[in-house]
Amino acid sequence: MSSKLQSLLTELNELTSILLCLIDEQKIEQAVDLVDRRLAVVESIKEIFDVYPESRFDIQTLASELLLVDQKIITILSEKKNSVSDQLVELKKINKAGLVYRNLSIE
Repeated sequence: MSSKLQSLLTELNELTSILLCLIDEQKIEQAVDLVDRRLAVVESIKEIFDVYPESRFDIQTLASELLLVDQKIITILSEKKNSVSDQLVELKKINKAGLVYRNLSIE
């Protein structure tokens, strides 16, 4: 494995760890910025794949691992989205109940 590829893999792993932390802390804007950086690293790895056939096996292995990590990230984001949706539904119910109460109080 070339040193350039190894360096990119190290950076990708670091960015992935930071991304998971940002998602957990709900720092979405920073996470989006990090996704852009992560995509740039993946694009650089793809360029190595295209130019250096001897690196293809390592990169294919990495791609399989990367897919699992990305699926985990998607699952986490989906769960957070569902949680926010549930909270919004509850908030809507509370607001509706408050409105009904105020209307009854006025009458």
